[in-house]
Amino acid sequence: GVPANRDGAKQLRSAHFVVTNNIDLSGTGVYDLSRNDKYQENVQAEYAFRGTFAGVDNTITITMDSHETNQYAIGLFPSESNATFKNIIIKTADNSPWAYARSAAGIAPFVYGSLNLDTVTSKVHLIARQENTELYYGAITARMVLNNAYGANVKTKDIVSDATIEKVRLNQYVGGLTARILAADANAGTTITMNGTTTVSNHFTFSDNYGWKVSYAGGLI
Repeated sequence: GVPANRDGAKQLRSAHFVVTNNIDLSGTGVYDLSRNDKYQENVQAEYAFRGTFAGVDNTITITMDSHETNQYAIGLFPSESNATFKNIIIKTADNSPWAYARSAAGIAPFVYGSLNLDTVTSKVHLIARQENTELYYGAITARMVLNNAYGANVKTKDIVSDATIEKVRLNQYVGGLTARILAADANAGTTITMNGTTTVSNHFTFSDNYGWKVSYAGGLI
């Protein structure tokens, strides 16, 4: 199960998961696998998932509609650092497209350092939070954070990364792989290595009033 507090969640951050069945988190009130609260600290590097999450082509259904206006990040894990994901399929529940979080993605909204994907499919469908503020949405991750301690090193093999984001508004970022790369240090670089078959796509629509004016969207980033 998911620990009810952050102290319990510490046990999961370096765990090695083996998934043997499909998992459906829709309607459970669980919005990621490392906490069930809404602490902003959980997206920071020190709280990031650093283990292995492996399946046998299992499907994990997650939900984006937390209806918590201050929920900071929603995904399989809120943040990851040097973790590995293998042989899994992530998809959003068909009946829960609204995203109230500031950042939302299939695998981990926040990435620090390396991310390793091997035979992973992530299909995210959501409706953007209807505020003219900086929000980030992507199929794999939403924000890759770089500083002088680490750059970003993403390695993929045989992935499908498919984002469908509706009603994008002013100052919002959307991407097929990730929405934005944030570099706090000019010397921190990003390397993305893709092997095997790679399919990355981003489908989006603008809000009727504001989205087309100053929104940021890319197929990959």
